[in-house]
Amino acid sequence: MKLNQECVRDLLLSIEEVSIVNKTYSLAHYVQNSALKEKSYTEDELMYVSDRLIEAGFIKGQPNFDFDYYYISTLTYEGHTFLDTIRDSNVWTLTKNVTSKVSSVPLSILSEIANSTLRKLLNLE
Repeated sequence: MKLNQECVRDLLLSIEEVSIVNKTYSLAHYVQNSALKEKSYTEDELMYVSDRLIEAGFIKGQPNFDFDYYYISTLTYEGHTFLDTIRDSNVWTLTKNVTSKVSSVPLSILSEIANSTLRKLLNLE
């Protein structure tokens, strides 16, 4: 399955919006209680993105394979850092424009491109 960049951003925004310290929720809870509810991501897509974000160290969570869903508690520091980089819609649009030149981009490269884009917009490069 291809990693959907929009789903990555939307899920991170939703986890930040809904999560509470020391609380763990199912992925379905985040979908039902955030802007994700209005999106048309499939359950498989959301589970795949959740798994990748856990592997990347951007969110804390664990799969429950017996019941086909994920428990997610919060963003990690790395997750907040990445989200703060791609939160601004202008940065996100410019980042996607760069990544659209190739068929796929790993999260690590997406993060680098977003960082570079933000730095340029802030005249730091």
